[in-house]
Amino acid sequence: MRILVLGGTRFIGRHLVTQALQRGHELTLLCRGRTASPFDDMARQIRADRRHPTEEALQVLAEPWDAVIDTCAADIDDLRTTMPLLRDRAGTYVMLSSCGVYQPSHLRLTEQAATICIDEIDPARASASRKLRCERYLARQIRRAGGRLVIARLGFVVGRYDYNDRLAYWLERALRRGQVLVPMDRE
Repeated sequence: MRILVLGGTRFIGRHLVTQALQRGHELTLLCRGRTASPFDDMARQIRADRRHPTEEALQVLAEPWDAVIDTCAADIDDLRTTMPLLRDRAGTYVMLSSCGVYQPSHLRLTEQAATICIDEIDPARASASRKLRCERYLARQIRRAGGRLVIARLGFVVGRYDYNDRLAYWLERALRRGQVLVPMDRE
């Protein structure tokens, strides 16, 4: 498969790119270049800001893609420049979103669970509100083009290459003992 990854050199994106390369896919990364890339000799990389793409980036965005994986759209402005070019050229568009878009009152999360009201006034919900706006914008754009959209609403993800210390926090928290909420059966 020909896959375009928007981002891909940090944390989750880095893991996705590694897996795709191991499976033999042809990858192109469009990234800002703020994080050193471990994929220099393994994937084509275009360094550009998606909000202000270079001529080379615009050419890449205009190519046909079997899939586009968007690891970093955090605001609708991240999509306004890229979507007019990608919506007709991406077989499947995958956006990494957040489970923060769900109403906190739901005990069981499913695709049909209610989402939050978009409210940027509440700082605790501002990031999730922006992600939900991205989801809705993509849904409209992809639907008009007759394409496929996959939205992966991730929860807390921790692990290798995490740049925000969530893993360190949870490891330290577990070492303090006491009750820790984990999403699995006790057995």
